[in-house]
Amino acid sequence: MKSFLCELFYLFIKISGLIYVVLFPHKTYFEDVRVQGYHIKGPAILVSNHTSIHDYFHMMYTFLFNHVYYMVAEVLYKSKIFAWVLRSTGNIRVNRGTGGIRPLNLAMDYLNRGKVVGIFPQGRLSKEKKYPFLRGAAKLALDSGAPVIPMYFKGNYGFFRRSKAIVGKPMYFTEGDPAEITKQIEKRVYGLEKVMEDKEKTHVGKGFVNFWWFVQDWVRVTSWPFLKIIQPVKVFYEDKEKSGRRITGKTLIMSNHVSQWDPIMISHVYFNRRNYVITAEVLFDKRPMLGWFMTRMGSIRIERDKVDLRSVKESVSFMNAGGLVTLFPEGHVATGDDMEPFKSGTMLMAAMADAPIVPIYIEKGYSLFRRMKMVIGKPIDIKEHITGSLYSPAALESLTILVQDKVQSLSTCIK
Repeated sequence: MKSFLCELFYLFIKISGLIYVVLFPHKTYFEDVRVQGYHIKGPAILVSNHTSIHDYFHMMYTFLFNHVYYMVAEVLYKSKIFAWVLRSTGNIRVNRGTGGIRPLNLAMDYLNRGKVVGIFPQGRLSKEKKYPFLRGAAKLALDSGAPVIPMYFKGNYGFFRRSKAIVGKPMYFTEGDPAEITKQIEKRVYGLEKVMEDKEKTHVGKGFVNFWWFVQDWVRVTSWPFLKIIQPVKVFYEDKEKSGRRITGKTLIMSNHVSQWDPIMISHVYFNRRNYVITAEVLFDKRPMLGWFMTRMGSIRIERDKVDLRSVKESVSFMNAGGLVTLFPEGHVATGDDMEPFKSGTMLMAAMADAPIVPIYIEKGYSLFRRMKMVIGKPIDIKEHITGSLYSPAALESLTILVQDKVQSLSTCIK
């Protein structure tokens, strides 16, 4: 009964506090939403830096459908009303400096019951200075077997100012020294700052319309109904399960190239994702205005006559930020009926980003009002097919053959 009332009161706090989300809006990024998203399954230990009292609320509304039991410093219990709220929602009081084990025992009990425990292991507020983490989270992880979910807060709170945070992939510890594990957790939490900067820099995961992406957003929205009429697409899937068709997180699409329409049609098939298309330099060099337009449309310029490391690094950066990148490894529109050999250097991007490859086959024969046909294959995890170094010429060549054979074989799925 007590547990039920605790959950009910926590739900009441969430609902009644929704005005907080309006006054203090927040944005949460995810290192890989396919691995860890807005919902936490099973017991887990949320660990983050601590920049403000607002961190509690940002974390609570990020994981809206989980009850997070926080380990809270004794100073917040000085107010009788606040102390009553903290106790009523099941939070754990920590008397800093006493070294008592009762808080850890209570947290362990929650984890054994499949709950989520939130810890700020710095033990104090610190927006600028990075205080070393205490060992409590590491001890709980070792004793309970629950994963540690790292989270980093930027700490830019203010009225109607969007605060930002990022959630990392879970960390698992079954054995080891708590001191060393604590260092690993601390390094991972602070390392998420760079991941969040990459996501902001590459504009992945921002709102549906923003200034940088205005051109692509406007074009894809306004052109969608016209393309449905003048250039409809019939999509076949190798994966018969609908749940496996949606692309989330970092991904590299590789397709044969039969027309200049190809990138447009792929982008419309994945209408819910902003698509970075690797585009030949010739389209940028024709006219400055066209080059500007291509950049705003999410194109990544590549010099085809040389090893263009700049475009490789840019593409990898976008994928590491959770972006979707499309590449045509033939290097140009195929002129004959047969698919031309894929360039092995293009596989370097997938290897560097450790991104799954989604193969796509497009049937020749574009014409107005004629339904074109496209087959989308199952994602390829390159680590499952390549042993040894992914960067060796032999490995890249082997991966090239694998991907081209896969794209070619998808043609049999067209009915």
